[in-house]
Amino acid sequence: MPPKVAVFVIGPPRSGKTFLANHLGEVSETFNTSSASSSYRPTQGVRILELERRISGNDVKRKSDAMAVQVELWDCSGNSKFYQAWPTLAPAARAVILMVGDDTKGEEMEAWNNFFSHVPSTQKLVVHLTDSSSKAKLRLGPTVSSLSIISTTWDSLETISKEFDRLLAEAVKSGDAEKEREERSIAG
Repeated sequence: MPPKVAVFVIGPPRSGKTFLANHLGEVSETFNTSSASSSYRPTQGVRILELERRISGNDVKRKSDAMAVQVELWDCSGNSKFYQAWPTLAPAARAVILMVGDDTKGEEMEAWNNFFSHVPSTQKLVVHLTDSSSKAKLRLGPTVSSLSIISTTWDSLETISKEFDRLLAEAVKSGDAEKEREERSIAG
């Protein structure tokens, strides 16, 4: 059975969480950046996409050329009215994608990151989706600034797909190491 990884896609409203989740989950949805604001539909609570993704076996120190990973992409609402559910949901995360908007404040990103303090920094990715004309300077805060950061346009997402596979490989390696520690502690 392939390893299972829950990846939470989090961040403020209108930062592109659903768009990115649909892209990574290969859900076809047409998207026009010029009409994005008029067709905006905020996620209510959380939407979970389930998929199987093939990643390089070498990335997770396995002998096979490629391996399957069962992925749950948790597309989480950025609306503060859902924050009260986060302490219950957050422990399920094995990897996190923090979406950043042009006007996102550093303190806000630090707070989002703190919900997932149990997830190692190697299993977190900061993504900034923007149009090609944006010259926004990101203000991320000290902890978030130390994470892997990708800034790309809405129509150029190849780099994000590669980084997503790297993120999955890190989560699988971490899960393998955790499982090994548990087995050793049981064996004595």
